[in-house]
Amino acid sequence: TPNAPYAEAKFGTPEFEYADSEDGTYTDKVPETAGTWYMRAVVEGTDNYESITSDPVSFTIQKAKVIITADDIASTYGEETAELTYQVSGNIKAGDDLGITLSTEASKTAKVGEYPIDVKYVSNANYDVTARKGTYFITAATSKLQITASGYTGAYDGTAHGITVDVKDQDGSDAKGVTVYYSETELTDSNYGTGSTVSPTLTEAGTKTVYYYVASEDALP
Repeated sequence: TPNAPYAEAKFGTPEFEYADSEDGTYTDKVPETAGTWYMRAVVEGTDNYESITSDPVSFTIQKAKVIITADDIASTYGEETAELTYQVSGNIKAGDDLGITLSTEASKTAKVGEYPIDVKYVSNANYDVTARKGTYFITAATSKLQITASGYTGAYDGTAHGITVDVKDQDGSDAKGVTVYYSETELTDSNYGTGSTVSPTLTEAGTKTVYYYVASEDALP
């Protein structure tokens, strides 16, 4: 809250004038913008007294502090991204527009991960603005992959045989961003990386059990 100007005079009523420099042009318009200003008191003359003007004194209108914080947002891979929103700490004077805009590279088809939400605004001499980025999280979708695994059954032929794993997207097209891991021991969420991307094989007559794990960049296993 600004302090009200005050002056005492032995006669008459002081009126206040303002200027943007000590030797500037003084008017009765009260400053509203941030910066250093000068004020003087003036008492109009009468039949018995001459007018009098005080020496000017300086005062400062500080910039208003405003913090713009982008909200963190999350959506699932393959879904339309959510609306970007933000919060403002501090007061923006009615009628003032800082032109706040948000942007991110997160999109419906962006890979699973974290993307910064950038905050931009129009500079205003009356405000000291701090902009804080948010984070857009693209999370993995529940897998809708169509997975078909097949082994080999047949007579000994001296050829090495393994298993084949075919992975299709839900529309029947070849799935993208998918890696199949193979192992002769069971693969789990925590150890699948120890597997090989090539199926173990069997050449001699007999039976071999092969485990597989399908990992997707954009979907949960």
